[in-house]
Amino acid sequence: MDAAIQQTLLELFTRVGDDPSAMPRIPLDDWPDHSPERQLLAGFQQMLTRQQQYQHQLQQEHEQLTQRMQEREEQYHSIFEASTDGLFIHDMADGRIVEVNSAGCRIGGVRSYEEIIGLSPIGLIHPDDHYKLLEMQQTLQAEQNYHGRMLAVNRHVDPPVPYYVEVYASPFTYLGRPHFLAVVRDITDQVEAYQLLERRVAERTRELSTLLHISQTVASTLELQPLLNVILDQLIAVTQCSGASIILLDGDQLEIVEAKGIVGGEPVRHLRFPVQAFGPFWQKLAAHQPLIIPDVRADVPEANLFRAATGSLLATTLAYVRCWMGIPLILRGEVIGVLSITSAEPGAFSQTQAELTLTIANQAAVAIENARLYERAQAAAVLEERQRLARELHDSVSQALYGISLGAHTACTLFERGEAARLQEPLRYVLSLAETALTEMRALIFELRPETLENEGLVNALSKQMQVLSVRHHLTVKTELCAEPDVSFEIKQTLYRIAQEALHNIIKHAQARTVTLHLESHDGTLVLTVRDDGLGFDAEGSFPGHLGLHSMRERAYKPGGTLTIESAPGEGSCITARLPISGART
Repeated sequence: MDAAIQQTLLELFTRVGDDPSAMPRIPLDDWPDHSPERQLLAGFQQMLTRQQQYQHQLQQEHEQLTQRMQEREEQYHSIFEASTDGLFIHDMADGRIVEVNSAGCRIGGVRSYEEIIGLSPIGLIHPDDHYKLLEMQQTLQAEQNYHGRMLAVNRHVDPPVPYYVEVYASPFTYLGRPHFLAVVRDITDQVEAYQLLERRVAERTRELSTLLHISQTVASTLELQPLLNVILDQLIAVTQCSGASIILLDGDQLEIVEAKGIVGGEPVRHLRFPVQAFGPFWQKLAAHQPLIIPDVRADVPEANLFRAATGSLLATTLAYVRCWMGIPLILRGEVIGVLSITSAEPGAFSQTQAELTLTIANQAAVAIENARLYERAQAAAVLEERQRLARELHDSVSQALYGISLGAHTACTLFERGEAARLQEPLRYVLSLAETALTEMRALIFELRPETLENEGLVNALSKQMQVLSVRHHLTVKTELCAEPDVSFEIKQTLYRIAQEALHNIIKHAQARTVTLHLESHDGTLVLTVRDDGLGFDAEGSFPGHLGLHSMRERAYKPGGTLTIESAPGEGSCITARLPISGART
């Protein structure tokens, strides 16, 4: 290559080096056409032209990529900032925050972006949950995603306020180094709502459990006075009240039949008030609505009426009362009384408590009515028993005494006539009647108070009862009795009275020839069976005026037992009582 070409190329590359965008022109005309030198320089000229075109194209693409990257970065930043979740970028090595969005600043409880950059998560999480940070770090370092709930704390308020956050974290590379992105969401409202729901469910469960317990408890006794005490005990336990009383309607009067927790110097049990004294109170209660007076000392119409109705009691026995709640006792749509509940604290009772107590009151009203019916049935049974004993005395002992009187009178007449030889017959007659009367009296006394039951036990008492039945009524009796059971006297007395009532019904109604009594102990239960071959009856029918069957059922139920009756016309009858050996309804 000659010196001219070398000089030309040197100048060309020098100009390109000084200004790559310049397009130098090679003076091709300085060389002859088709000369090797001109062809060589023409090749260089084409190469430079293509290079400049490529360089221009690369420059345009670079500018476009740079613009797109700027736009994408702005988009990512907008998304990063617009997210309502807190976005935190942490250095994987030490966990410190290197980037955060506005939501993250807000959730982190800081006042500025600069304040949170460089912080460790330990400064944001409650000490109780620091162990979760370690779990998160170990998970992320294993290149796995993390999800969990943590208790954070805002230390920029006094006192610091804890709150709940949900954390999603993923490892990624940022600025060429390992980092992780944590998406943090404030879930305090959701957690508190769930906790509130759990509390409400727990409260509802407790209420239902309480109602079930109360239902079982009030159904455990048919005696009125113990029942009233049970109801009041449950009310005090449920409402946490200071005092409670049961007021029942009697005509146009209201009577406090039982009270508990009442303090003061004047007794309230059996106090009576005219219904009119309660005026608007009674109208609201009669409409089946609970009534709450938050403060009976306040100067409001309802409190004024309460003070007027209670009179001097509010200064003595009820001096402690500040809040009062009245719950109607409703039976078959009618108000039969009121549950009066008091507290020494103003505003102690809520509408929720009133609704729960109203449910209790509905159960209590039914239980009170059942107890009243049971008392009436007991009174009727006692009256029927007295009438039966009176008939027995009239039919047996009274007749025997009348015969003794006649025989003695005849003997006296014969003696006065001097007919001593004829005295033997009337005197033997008198002796026979006296022995018969003595036997009858002993049998009646045994029915009233079977000393054998108390002294010798249930088995001997039942055996003797069957012997008396055989002698007095000329029946064929069969007994199958187990060994003396180890149970309370109350259980023995209940079984004896059931047997006595069943045998009495057989004598009175069955026209039976054979009676079988069976007693056995099986699986913690005493089973008494009384069977006859008499006329039988419709076991599903009703028997107005005959309380024996109802009385037997009530006797069996009280200690926790059952009584079944099997019978049909012409097929005799079988009565079976089952009582638990241990445990009884109180």
